[in-house]
Amino acid sequence: APIPISPEIDSDGINFQLDTGADISGTVYQSNGSDPITGVPIRVHVYQGDPCGSHQYVRHADTDPADGTYTVSGIPLGTYYLQTWNINQSNYMNEWWASGGSTYDCSGAGQLTLDAGGETGIDFQLDLGGSISGIITHQDTGDPIANANIQVYNDNWQHIHGIQGNSDGTYILGGIPTGTYYVEANGQVWVDPNWEW
Repeated sequence: APIPISPEIDSDGINFQLDTGADISGTVYQSNGSDPITGVPIRVHVYQGDPCGSHQYVRHADTDPADGTYTVSGIPLGTYYLQTWNINQSNYMNEWWASGGSTYDCSGAGQLTLDAGGETGIDFQLDLGGSISGIITHQDTGDPIANANIQVYNDNWQHIHGIQGNSDGTYILGGIPTGTYYVEANGQVWVDPNWEW
């Protein structure tokens, strides 16, 4: 129910009783499965739903750049899927957790049922991909377009990756699997306030 707030109303006694969640932890390794990814963080997302369709974000944690370990804490008990995100800081591919490693293909994502004891040893083995980079400019003036929206699609027009460009018009998308892609850019449209209708 909504809680009214005003200078005349004291809304005290708004208390909560929270259930104890559980933790998921592991290490994000390079593709060889023995060397952790260090030097850059990798984000581990926890989702519910269909990894190839509609899924809902639950929580995330970043790896420790010193040793590649992560812990996602306070997760309600249930069934989940985990996916990494390179945070656009490396060429490691964004992959789904699967028993014995990880996979880029959502149909191979492993389902994880979390009970009160939590789960440890939920490790990833990420492959390196390539990158796409460039600069977005105005067609008429050649001026850079700040904060453009860049999207990458495979040859079936399935969305692969996206990012907002930088203020100087440049962009880089890392962790793209080997293949052939379409790249789409959309700039923001600004209307001159002095323009007359």
